[in-house]
Amino acid sequence: MALPEPFGGLLLLAAIVASFFFGLLIIVTGRKRKKMLITGIGVIAAPWFLLVLLAILSPGIDEWNPMLTSDSAAWGTWEGDGNSIVLKPDSTYTANLNGASVSGRWRRTDFNIYLSGGTVDERYMRFVEDSGDILLLADPPRNQSPYPGSIMKRK
Repeated sequence: MALPEPFGGLLLLAAIVASFFFGLLIIVTGRKRKKMLITGIGVIAAPWFLLVLLAILSPGIDEWNPMLTSDSAAWGTWEGDGNSIVLKPDSTYTANLNGASVSGRWRRTDFNIYLSGGTVDERYMRFVEDSGDILLLADPPRNQSPYPGSIMKRK
């Protein structure tokens, strides 16, 4: 379970500040020994190294608001995480979302598509970009959550 947004950042900041002061204390108390100096510098540098490593290795969406030049960028079959949808050029769709078969009409506004008709109340999906690939989020987060939910790729 993730911490609510402000607390995760505050804990990270507190850990960085604490390691800085602890490393500084090690450097000052052991300033005549080279080993203590290196240890103190390591304690100060460790959270920054881990933060950079986490940023490099953590999966995530590169662009939450990609530019789609036309509806044709959305056409096709999208599949992933047990969901699939076929967006047709005539603005109709057929989909299997969370185990339910639905169909109706779709429309695109910027990086979102809106599904309506049939047995579904209007819902939306969102296009995102990751590593140069356009992806479709079947149930995008409505807040600033870094977890994108179900991801579909074009087949």
